[in-house]
Amino acid sequence: MGNSKQADKPILFVHQGFELYGSDKMLLLNVKAASIKYPARKLVVVLPKSGILSELLENEYNVEVLIKNLGVIRKYDLKRYNFAAFFKVFTFFRLLPFINSFDFVYINSIVIIDYILATRFAKTKAFIHIHELPQGYASKIFSKLLSFSGAHLIFISSASKNAFIHLKNAKQSIVWNGVKPLQQSKPIAEALNKIKLLLIGRINSWKGQPLLIEAIALLSDTEKNIIEVQIVGDVFMDQQQLKTELTEQIFKNNLQDKIKISPFTTSPEVFYNWADVVIVPSLLPEPFGLVAIEAMSLGKLVIAAGHGGLKEIITHNVSGMLFKPGDANDLSHKIKEVIQNPSLITVLGENGRRKFETNFTEEIYIKKINELI
Repeated sequence: MGNSKQADKPILFVHQGFELYGSDKMLLLNVKAASIKYPARKLVVVLPKSGILSELLENEYNVEVLIKNLGVIRKYDLKRYNFAAFFKVFTFFRLLPFINSFDFVYINSIVIIDYILATRFAKTKAFIHIHELPQGYASKIFSKLLSFSGAHLIFISSASKNAFIHLKNAKQSIVWNGVKPLQQSKPIAEALNKIKLLLIGRINSWKGQPLLIEAIALLSDTEKNIIEVQIVGDVFMDQQQLKTELTEQIFKNNLQDKIKISPFTTSPEVFYNWADVVIVPSLLPEPFGLVAIEAMSLGKLVIAAGHGGLKEIITHNVSGMLFKPGDANDLSHKIKEVIQNPSLITVLGENGRRKFETNFTEEIYIKKINELI
């Protein structure tokens, strides 16, 4: 992309997050890809807030970070008719001189609506990397927005692409996410007599933490004595009540000796290495499933809800296990299968590792992204 006149122009990335969850990690990888393809270019990243992500970008990726107000529309803004958020969006014309000073702009979400609208009128080429899988009226709204943008659309899965309808964009691509394999560490000797289950990720209304607790409660006392469970993650902003409700559910089912809740960490390797089985019980379809491939990179058995992008990652009883989405009984049954046949941990885990190595590595991802940008 770009011609000789553009050779000295910087590259702009715009991202709505500031922590280190899935799409935040992929932003780092997108920046790394651009730095490999365009080593002489200046890279600029716009974020809404300082945090661990901005620190990493500045200190380890050597990019300029700009903290700016973004015209972000989230699901709850649509539901609550948050007109303040809409006002920010429709001042998008102010962005045109800024965007036009770059070779191209890379927007790392569909919710940054002011920048997406601006791409329609900007002279700069634009990419929108779509990490979401909207449903219902949200799908219709965002489909129209993406079509209006005229940008090159990059979807993280077929499931994500299929969530949008009647897209008019001339260029559309699907690039599965990739990650650097997590570092293997020595297992903790004193816990080898237990099967250790891990759920790691944002605590919200649809990631399925309560479903896992319900599934564990359905096990027999003997089966419960064979397992240990860790739920790792935190809520977003002011949603602390969700974490409180999890703790109450654990105590109500007398599982406080079996299930531990640990806070979000920027170094999750210790938890992945601790685990034998990683559970991804999302109630809504995942656009992709970054946790699944992170676990597969270590050869961990993944048990995941059988919808969305997770079905593209996992082949049931080959490279992992799938259960009926939202069904605590089926999830409990899958956990019982592993308790009764622990060899599944090794066999399916190794198959999962091989699938990771042929589809989901950082090198494969960077190669595919750089073929597009």
